[in-house]
Amino acid sequence: MWSFVQKKKTKCWIWLAICRTTKVILGFVTGRRDTKTGQRLWDKIKQFTDDTTVLVTDWWKSYTKFLPKEQHYQGKDETYTIEGYNGNFRDDLRRLTRKTKAYSKSQDMLNASLNLYIAKHNSLKLSKLLSIGGG
Repeated sequence: MWSFVQKKKTKCWIWLAICRTTKVILGFVTGRRDTKTGQRLWDKIKQFTDDTTVLVTDWWKSYTKFLPKEQHYQGKDETYTIEGYNGNFRDDLRRLTRKTKAYSKSQDMLNASLNLYIAKHNSLKLSKLLSIGGG
């Protein structure tokens, strides 16, 4: 997913990692759509994985440069969770709407908005999980 930062000509990519079982957002980074930015996200979330974790992505070439080959599955058929969340983000955060004047003035402000949104989202998901589990 991407948004504008400073002006409509400047795209800033938002990379998300979501647990498909719990729907909790494990991490995000913002920046360019390149291997270096993807590596930053992987460095943030690899602590949540083990040898049995399947990492699902689309066919963007950068993923193959930093994700473990034996755990990596590429295909649009399994990216529906993240695509749905991208739509939710755009609905809930005006600064992510593509045709708007309400874009972030800086990448730091975009990160702050995403942190707040994700904290609320994860809090709701975890409270539901705890209430289902009786905890």
